[in-house]
Amino acid sequence: MRSEIRALCGFREAAVDDAAWLSEYLREHVVPQTREHERLAAAVLVACRERRIEPPTDERIERIIRHAVNTYEERFYTQTLERLTPSSRAALDALLSAPAGDDASDRAVINTLRADAGRIGINSIKDELAKLELIRKLDLPQTSSLMRKHTSSNSTVSASPLKPLTSCADIPRRRG
Repeated sequence: MRSEIRALCGFREAAVDDAAWLSEYLREHVVPQTREHERLAAAVLVACRERRIEPPTDERIERIIRHAVNTYEERFYTQTLERLTPSSRAALDALLSAPAGDDASDRAVINTLRADAGRIGINSIKDELAKLELIRKLDLPQTSSLMRKHTSSNSTVSASPLKPLTSCADIPRRRG
């Protein structure tokens, strides 16, 4: 019955190559804009509709989304690490370690940087300026298009609403 409905509506059953394409599509075009699960799932459904593919199961969509997000982030982190100088890497590693002679991990320098400024006053301003100086000493590369692209994914991007299908006649036919 499903195969007859697919044939009548001009759709085909999804193949393994389609899942790979969907993951790549998400990674390249959607994940840089949003990490919202609902939007990623909607993008999968829209892409399937445009390619005339029967949508995968919810579980398969979950795996496709996870794979796309994980590979996007892995590539981003790898590219970022490649841009760091050896001295910047060493300085970042030092942020994660506790001061010499201290084995308490909560005393790591990174935790000092992450700490709240507290009440506003001369001392808190001096402490925050010291944090800023420490960050400047990391000698990080200037913000690049890669970083802007990654951080823009936290912004809100409107997704195109899905038009509900009421019959096979609502499905646009592929030209060519």
